[in-house]
Amino acid sequence: MNDDYLINLLPSEYLPKPEFKGFPLFVIAVLVLVGVFVFLDNTRITGRINTLKELKKNQTALVNRRTPLALEALDVQARSRVLFSYGVSIWSMLHQIPPWIDVYNEIEESIPKGMWIESLTLVGGGERKWPSFTMVGIVAGNKPGTVLDFYALMLEPDSKFEKVKISGYTFIKHDRQDAVMFNMRFSIKKSGFEGF
Repeated sequence: MNDDYLINLLPSEYLPKPEFKGFPLFVIAVLVLVGVFVFLDNTRITGRINTLKELKKNQTALVNRRTPLALEALDVQARSRVLFSYGVSIWSMLHQIPPWIDVYNEIEESIPKGMWIESLTLVGGGERKWPSFTMVGIVAGNKPGTVLDFYALMLEPDSKFEKVKISGYTFIKHDRQDAVMFNMRFSIKKSGFEGF
């Protein structure tokens, strides 16, 4: 028997609420919408991942192409910095008082034949005080007399150096040859380099 032919004579407040017969369709529609949303979102994310992979591949290729040029540029940059620092050093040496190049040339011209400067170090100094020098020299052969002659030359009144002190000398082997090594400390006279 069909339920449509039944008549319910209960008052309206006691009548049962009608069932929602479209509920399964509603659930199916929600599931379809969720499925479509998930599919579209997955498609969007997959497309974004593929785009990023392609971008990464392009950027990697670009970096690989430009790396040799960048390494060359770094080498050129490093060399230019070294040259610039040399240029600044030379410029400052040429324009300082006293003129350090002239001081070095005077020291080098004063040393006798067979002697050379192993090291020359600037000691102390400041804005009001002229620095002094510490020099390590070497004389070829067993000739300590050459050291003493140089010492006497530095002490002469017309020398451009003052406060000359020698701290002794030692006999050494330099390149398998006999030599004499000595240490000397001296200052320069301000009057000696004023005309430069």
